[in-house]
Amino acid sequence: IAKLQDDNKALDRLTKSKEAALLDAERTVQIALAKASLVDDLQNKNQELMKQIEICQ
Repeated sequence: IAKLQDDNKALDRLTKSKEAALLDAERTVQIALAKASLVDDLQNKNQELMKQIEICQ
């Protein structure tokens, strides 16, 4: 029984560690998505500015 309890505790630790890693990965993905959105917005703004430059020349 003691061995099973130790195995259960080890499994609980592993599960908590994996859950923490998943949460960290989720935060990383959310940050990456936010940065990608910002890049997309900046690229669109850059295209608009390039068009305005062409008009002004």
